[in-house]
Amino acid sequence: MTGDGTVYSPTTVLLLAGRVATRPTAGATRPQDGPLRTYELMMITNGSLDDAAVSSSVDRFTKLIADQGGTVDRVDHWGKRQFAYEIQHMNEGYYTVVDLQISSEGLLELERQLRLADEIVRHKVVRPGVRTKRV
Repeated sequence: MTGDGTVYSPTTVLLLAGRVATRPTAGATRPQDGPLRTYELMMITNGSLDDAAVSSSVDRFTKLIADQGGTVDRVDHWGKRQFAYEIQHMNEGYYTVVDLQISSEGLLELERQLRLADEIVRHKVVRPGVRTKRV
């Protein structure tokens, strides 16, 4: 409530530089045309699959990136490698690195699909060149 009795609800009121600004609530949607950022995706595919199934899986995710408005710059297949330790009762998997550009909304959908895919043992998405603060 402000001094004149006005109630700003359900939006959150922010006081910035002496001005009153409102921010939409958490459930509000943002525009889908966000800026594209560069990411590097490493995914490990189940080692018991054959090369055709691994290639099909990688193609499925590169198509998903394109469907989300992103672009795939490079796909680097590292091949089948031994794990340093057992992951989900497996000792080896196919490593693939994908350089891509995608919006943050598209990245959320990509990571959701990667988590749901049974053939993906592990995945990691990073922004190359972005340094984190040391604690």
